Amino acid sequence: MSSLSLRWISLLLASAVVAPGCSSPSSASSPPRSSGIFSDPHVVAVVNGTPIREVEVQYRLKTTTRETEMKPEFRRNLVEGIIQDELIAERARELGLDRDPAYLVRVAEMQSELDALRRKTLKDLYFRHELAAQAVVSDAEVRTYYEANQKRLAREVDVQQIFVRGEASARAAKAELAQGKPFEEVAAERVVASARAARPWRLNGLRGAQIPDSWRAPLETMKVGETSDVLRGPGDRAWIIRLTGERTATASFDELRDSIRETLSQQRVEESRRMEDGRLRARARIEYAPSLN
Repeated sequence: MSSLSLRWISLLLASAVVAPGCSSPSSASSPPRSSGIFSDPHVVAVVNGTPIREVEVQYRLKTTTRETEMKPEFRRNLVEGIIQDELIAERARELGLDRDPAYLVRVAEMQSELDALRRKTLKDLYFRHELAAQAVVSDAEVRTYYEANQKRLAREVDVQQIFVRGEASARAAKAELAQGKPFEEVAAERVVASARAARPWRLNGLRGAQIPDSWRAPLETMKVGETSDVLRGPGDRAWIIRLTGERTATASFDELRDSIRETLSQQRVEESRRMEDGRLRARARIEYAPSLN
């Protein structure tokens, strides 16, 4: 069925719903039927058994109007609009339009976004709930770390970075450097043109918790002027760094206490996450499609 035909169906059905004097039992002028579903205080209407909830009204307010305040009469209009949409959607299903390929693709896309949101939100809640206690670092632990790493913590470095996403992009950047292309030129080409004037690839005066975890070990042994191999970070992040300067900075325990605590806390959380991932995988049944083998 053509998009033009679909549009005329929608218009005709909309007219039937809102036309004055309409005698349809689904008309907005008909008194609502009593239903046990109204025991849920978040339900504002029921259309042929399908509940319409307050969250849908709020969503319509945000996405279809410029209003910021929900006035009673305006709220009723929003509800009526949702009812009209639901009636048209039900009629479309009766006509078999819910089997339309474009519709199914769109629904699948939206479902994948919802699934991703569900996974991420539950994952974050789980880690906050289960790992909160493990992230606590005592003052004694902070002091011990400071005394054992005082020399390293006093080291301040200047670094240039090439930041990319994906191993292939990182290797391509490394190849350009190997061919003699200047480091800053390679870095600049991977920054949005409008931001190049600020030279965001130059990071000066880094020390302690300011240094990303994946940079720490290489920087321990790098000398000024040296360039690292590809350094991998969370997700698909990757860097190549060049040490351009270093110095010893004086820093008291009180000055570094908070950054040390944050560093130790992050290390504990990351280690706990890795261990938990291993435990969950060990007891899970995971099957892969043949295309991934």
